[in-house]
Amino acid sequence: MIGLREDRQRSAKRSDRDIPGVVPEVNEARRALKAAIVEKLDASEEEQRRVASILHEAAAAIRAPSGALVLSSVQDCAPCEELAAGGFYRLYRVP
Repeated sequence: MIGLREDRQRSAKRSDRDIPGVVPEVNEARRALKAAIVEKLDASEEEQRRVASILHEAAAAIRAPSGALVLSSVQDCAPCEELAAGGFYRLYRVP
């Protein structure tokens, strides 16, 4: 199992290239995100589904225009303003 994980990690690092023409913070965040995903390669299916949900919500928040409302299960939308929370979901406004 360890060998498979190391192979996956090497493969992920080998194909990692910065995106040209963006501020350094974008590539730093992208690398941090990719590293976090690699850390979950051997996680349970439930945990992998949780990770996938977070990634889908992050993509939606990135695509959302400024001022848009986003309904999310993520408890911390760092740059967003939390408008309401109820149960599993929170409502955020994108700055």
